[in-house]
Amino acid sequence: MKNNILITTTNSIENTEIDKYFGIVSTNIVVGTNLFADFGASLTDIFGGNSEIYKGKLGKIYKMAIEEIQSKANLLGANAILGLKIDFDEISGKGKSMFMVSAIGTGVRIKYNEVHKQEVASTLRDSVSLEQLQNEQLKREIISLLESKALLKQNHWEYLFSNPTNEIADLLLIYFNIYSQQYLSELETNIVNNTMAYFKLIDYDYAINLLYADLNEKTDIKILIIKDAELFSPIKIIELLDQNQIKIAIKCLETNKETYNKDDLDNMKIIINKLDNLPQTGKMEKSKGMFSSKDKEDFICQNNHKNSSNIEYCETCQLNIFGLKEKEVQIINNFKQRAEALECLIK
Repeated sequence: MKNNILITTTNSIENTEIDKYFGIVSTNIVVGTNLFADFGASLTDIFGGNSEIYKGKLGKIYKMAIEEIQSKANLLGANAILGLKIDFDEISGKGKSMFMVSAIGTGVRIKYNEVHKQEVASTLRDSVSLEQLQNEQLKREIISLLESKALLKQNHWEYLFSNPTNEIADLLLIYFNIYSQQYLSELETNIVNNTMAYFKLIDYDYAINLLYADLNEKTDIKILIIKDAELFSPIKIIELLDQNQIKIAIKCLETNKETYNKDDLDNMKIIINKLDNLPQTGKMEKSKGMFSSKDKEDFICQNNHKNSSNIEYCETCQLNIFGLKEKEVQIINNFKQRAEALECLIK
């Protein structure tokens, strides 16, 4: 619903706070002079007192530019465009002319503060606009479809992206879990992509608490969303390590977040310390050599497979002495490098 994206020429909107910046959003609309051909034969319409046809044509181009920049902002997950600037230019060359409209602004996601919410609530008690009524109806329709596990249509997704709420997120996660297991059609594939995009729009803390809750070996779907939505939470990963959910915690190490701070770094160091001090699940065991009187040492993995002492990963189950696979060790090493880079930047 691109028309729900608020556009302003100012750098802020009263009674709101900016939750996220999406960067520059721009568009260029170019049209040939044939668009103005229907009044070209009547110069008096332009140079006389009446220029309504000319203004009408420019107005259509203006509207096209606005709609296109709204669409681009909507795809980014923005619900507002700040600092909008629009320029009209004429491009000429080789006896031909074209008109160009350029629109540029900053895509953002805004949150309304309590003052605004109270004002809206007060207004709603007195009157309800047609748009408000239609949106409420559509929201109820979407909730009903999610509860019945029915497929959502494009207009439903457009509403969800323009009006992200925590209430819908819980239902959407269940819905996602069902359809992510099957790829029967392009429509169902869109469900997976759209659901992951939706979790980038709702409240950050709510999304983290919802997705990190009850993570286990069977919840790779949640981790997929966590990674895609960049919901890295070192505190939640520490909790997983304390619960001995080592494998799940390591999977979450690959997740990023949009911005990092000193608290993140401190918690990342705690994670690294815990991983560096994991208990050994395998062991090194001495045994008598077959052709020598000297004892030899074997690596016995957690599944009791015997390996030569120079083997780091069990040849049968690919686990090292700490019960980790080579890929998991690489994830940990990459995480350590990220922490080192972050410490360098913060210092």
